[in-house]
Amino acid sequence: MPWRRGFPILPLALFCLLWMHAQVITAGALAAEPLIVAHRGASGDAPENTIEAFQLAWQQGADAIEGDFHLSQDGQVVCIHDKDTQRTAGQALIVAESSLEDLRKLDVGSFFGPRYSGARIPTLAEVLATVPQGKKIYLDIKCGAAIVPPMLEQLKRA
Repeated sequence: MPWRRGFPILPLALFCLLWMHAQVITAGALAAEPLIVAHRGASGDAPENTIEAFQLAWQQGADAIEGDFHLSQDGQVVCIHDKDTQRTAGQALIVAESSLEDLRKLDVGSFFGPRYSGARIPTLAEVLATVPQGKKIYLDIKCGAAIVPPMLEQLKRA
């Protein structure tokens, strides 16, 4: 099937399962109460997938945030869209081959502007800590199934 060519089905299936686990919205509720979801946080106004972008999304009145997640070499769930850090940090570290410590050394905010210089790649736990009571988060898994156990464990603790 052409729509499957090059598209990882397993991460999509896992994302769907986690999304259903985290929040069930009926078709009627969705039609009655549309949600404003800040994709990668307030990514038009702050560097995507950073604490700064998520906090700004809440300040701007978002009902939910969406973040992209990868698993680092040392088993940490980190919030970054791409499989490497080139686009946002200007240095090409492959997330799956890098430790959290190495990823945290990177500045992922300067590319957006001097105001965000020093922004770092957050962990799932840090992103979850920004979610106010009554608000929602959507988790987009960007890697393989190995991320699921640590992700579920952090969701239980949040």
